[in-house]
Amino acid sequence: MPAPRPRPARRAPLAPLALLAALSPLAALSPRAALARPVDVTGAREVMRGLYADAVVALEALKAPGPDELYLLGRAYVALGRKAEAARAWREAIRLDEAAHAEPARRWTFVFPPNTQLLAKEKQRLKDGFEAELRDLLAALLEDSAPAPAARALINANAAPAAPAPTEPAAPAPIEPAPTEPAPGEPAPIEPAAPAFPDDEPAPAE
Repeated sequence: MPAPRPRPARRAPLAPLALLAALSPLAALSPRAALARPVDVTGAREVMRGLYADAVVALEALKAPGPDELYLLGRAYVALGRKAEAARAWREAIRLDEAAHAEPARRWTFVFPPNTQLLAKEKQRLKDGFEAELRDLLAALLEDSAPAPAARALINANAAPAAPAPTEPAAPAPIEPAPTEPAPGEPAPIEPAAPAFPDDEPAPAE
């Protein structure tokens, strides 16, 4: 008579705390559910190799880049010193990512390196680091667009005064003789009468 087969051990029910942890929003950030930037994103290989100019050419040719492509484009712009374009690309990546994912746990995947399983705290660190880098970039743009007070004062002090516009001398006003009045008791001078006939016609004989 064959020996009876042993019954498989029954698994203990999932503890309430473990069940709550599995259903919490942080579960989406667990290593098993890790979401990250895909490996085959356009420009990723060029950025990884430091070929930033080639990455910009490839990424700028895209008609509708997504958050992943815009993040890499901003990264290439930063390496090339094109701060304003980098900030514009990264802000657009954030906007598109927010519009595509209503759940916060599924956002910011464009800053997560591919083929890497990250814990929630590691993803939070990458997100915070990216936001801090973007803030520093925007602050640098503001500083570059407006000179510092000391530099502005130096520019104003070294500015050459503008030459006055040439002015023409005013023509002297005509001097009219002051009217003379007769002294008391003297007759008034007799003004010569205007000619009654034009000069080109002879006066009639008397």
